[in-house]
Amino acid sequence: EASARDMHAGISRSLVIAREKRHQNDEGVERLVLEAKQNKSNDLQYRRQIQERIKLEAEGQRLMRVLKQETQAGRIGDGQGKTAVEELVLNTLEWLRRNPTAAYEDLLRRSERLHEVADPIMRQMAYEAGEHGHDLPELVD
Repeated sequence: EASARDMHAGISRSLVIAREKRHQNDEGVERLVLEAKQNKSNDLQYRRQIQERIKLEAEGQRLMRVLKQETQAGRIGDGQGKTAVEELVLNTLEWLRRNPTAAYEDLLRRSERLHEVADPIMRQMAYEAGEHGHDLPELVD
């Protein structure tokens, strides 16, 4: 039982909280345990999917930011490599926007493709910038 009293108005109220006892039979308990195991597996799979999506989006945004900063600073030009990376990143980010429930495997393939194309180009840009006296460690992971 719980009660409360408004001192200014002089009003009191009380409430009785009753406990309801329900016993699960063995089948009900087994069903709950099975559902919990199934949900755990689904939750882990969903978590992995979301983490890969976040990683892919962050990498795309990072690449675009680096390309923009280095172009503005005059350290890289508008060569084919830069254009290829920009197009791939923009396509990847657009694909993510259009596919909010993309499967983990699809996200992984997109991530691998992004790195397959972008990494060599970004390394070459960093190397060329280094030849000209610039230090661009942020271009390469």
